[in-house]
Amino acid sequence: MLKKILIPALLVTAVPVAAQEASLDRLSVDRVVAVVGSQPILWSEVLQSITQEQARGIQIPRDSAGQMAFARQILETMIDEELVVQKAREMSLEPPDADLRQQVDQQIAGIRTNFPTETELREALIGAGFSSIEDYRRTMMELARRNALQRMLVQQLRQERKLPAVTVTEQEINETFEQFRGQFEQRPATVTFRQIVVPPQPGDEAKATAKAMADSILAELRRGGDFESIARRESMDPGSRDLGGDLGWARRGTMVPAFEYWLFTLPPGQTSPVFETVYGYHILRVDRVQPAERKSRHVLIRPELDSAAIARTRAIA
Repeated sequence: MLKKILIPALLVTAVPVAAQEASLDRLSVDRVVAVVGSQPILWSEVLQSITQEQARGIQIPRDSAGQMAFARQILETMIDEELVVQKAREMSLEPPDADLRQQVDQQIAGIRTNFPTETELREALIGAGFSSIEDYRRTMMELARRNALQRMLVQQLRQERKLPAVTVTEQEINETFEQFRGQFEQRPATVTFRQIVVPPQPGDEAKATAKAMADSILAELRRGGDFESIARRESMDPGSRDLGGDLGWARRGTMVPAFEYWLFTLPPGQTSPVFETVYGYHILRVDRVQPAERKSRHVLIRPELDSAAIARTRAIA
């Protein structure tokens, strides 16, 4: 009854602009990569699942072959989950809506604490691809329902003794470990420690000079200056300067608060005003937006640390 179809080619091929204009009627904006029963799984849904995995901290392979293999793993997982959900519905299992609403309301309440105003929350949701907070709520409700159906099916099968418990003894664990010991990667010796770090603080004059320099760079950008070229020329961030200020993709919780505020407030293509963090003065541009993460560039101007600042810090330490 359930039918699974895998599409061999999962990569999206870019079409030149001229070719797009010549054959708009043949331009593909999405594709079906699997069918479970009568339910299709779209390539866009696979991409969204990959993004969610990145948001959880999963490292995505950089090479095309590794990315293809990872996408196939994600697709297989989505197929397995859909099979379980369809089986649960076939058995007339249904989680109470009240429980799902309570769960989603708690999640949204937690998210709201990250935003000073309701307007900023709505803007962040729109940037993540949701038309409104109610659109986000519907998406979370459906996800919560699917997760609940999977749990209910497993519980039902255990009650009916159709899903026997598997017991693994300590001896079996030890024997397996010894069997594959030679395949385990050798880890270097580690040590635990504590430290107190006292960072040097630049003086007021040095900060004013750095701020003035950042303001002049922002003015150049607003006159039409090329962000990448200016970042390569002026930025004091050694990790991104040679890349034209490119910081790659970032998700919430990975940046200092002031930087994260502008990163998740600005719409794509917009440039921030000059703002300050512990690293210095930044000018940020958001390049691309996906659910749960954003891609950006920045220019960093660090205030100069003179001998007086170093001496003050040493005295404090």
